[in-house]
Amino acid sequence: MDVILQSVSQPAAHRLMIYASSPHLQAFPSEQRFCDHAQEIGLNESDFKGPGLVLLQNCQLSPSDLVKHIMSCFLRGYIVRIYWCTCTTADINNFSFHVKRMLMDLEGTDQSAFLSGEGVLKASKKVDMESDSLDLNINYNSEKFMVPNRKIRLQTFPRELAMKLIDEIPELEGAVHDFSHSLYVVKGDGLIRYGIGKGEDMYLVACDREALLKGAVARACLKLEEVLYVKGITLNSHMLVLDVGAAPGAWTEYLSKKVHHVVAIDPGKLDQNVLAGNVTHICKKAQDSMADLVMWTTGRNFDLLVCDMNKHPVEAAEIIVPLLKFLKYGSFLIVTLKFHGRGKNKDDKVGELKSIFGASLKEMDCIWLLANSIYERTFVGRRK
Repeated sequence: MDVILQSVSQPAAHRLMIYASSPHLQAFPSEQRFCDHAQEIGLNESDFKGPGLVLLQNCQLSPSDLVKHIMSCFLRGYIVRIYWCTCTTADINNFSFHVKRMLMDLEGTDQSAFLSGEGVLKASKKVDMESDSLDLNINYNSEKFMVPNRKIRLQTFPRELAMKLIDEIPELEGAVHDFSHSLYVVKGDGLIRYGIGKGEDMYLVACDREALLKGAVARACLKLEEVLYVKGITLNSHMLVLDVGAAPGAWTEYLSKKVHHVVAIDPGKLDQNVLAGNVTHICKKAQDSMADLVMWTTGRNFDLLVCDMNKHPVEAAEIIVPLLKFLKYGSFLIVTLKFHGRGKNKDDKVGELKSIFGASLKEMDCIWLLANSIYERTFVGRRK
């Protein structure tokens, strides 16, 4: 089955596509092949304008399993619709004809009378709904069709397709409540993709982005939550964590609720609600905190080092490198890279960072998180 995800924006769709194509990032289940191919569809003139649609070809998860997975993790904040599509046609002007055939299949109607002679379809060969059907000689006479006596919810993109379907199939009323099935239709890249599924498998989320991103603390924590998830990093109550450039304390507060102790380094003040019993604030610059860190790591090193400071990536890396000796072997470094502008030199800078960290880190990766802005990336590596 092909699955189409509708995201909150085109940049988010691009990142969802990358996640679906990257098994080493655990955004989607990776125990088995998730899908054969992922691509954006319906793009306009730029990467920033478009319908926000991602096509997952031959998705291996059942509808119920995919919905359950999305609702259980950070993805729930970025995916607003899912379309389950089993058929494709290039016959855009007459796509309602193909939808009618699917509805008849749902009811178990014998279509043989409509495939030859004086029926609806006159063609030299049977319609293959998975292929381009423009070359067929079709007589679109809708009087022969019987729409199933079921409540069906329409979910279309764009929304005008729903009105077109109802106009051309008057018996098909789009049910909002108590529907037994959902009809999915998506137009994009010169094709109509469509399918029908059980009502309980419909995914329809009114994503309140303003509530999701309310306040700087919330925005910052979304980044940390996401990177921990996709890299498979599990926090526990025995961990000692170092937060560099911690003020005002969003990451420190998030971590303090999940680990044994957080050491936060920043010459700036932390919010009062951040200063819990298991948080120590070293009110200094990182480069002036070496003696304090030696004291804190007597007998054990840090289990995780994180940094979300507002510094140029190379400057942040140069601050962090001397601190890596306090990180346990095999433990993770997580750094938000904050670039200035949309320039295309990000890859060059990431290469420079890998050179800077190369002596101390392995398994280095640069990820464009859904929670990152267009100017940010998140760098992850493990202590050698």
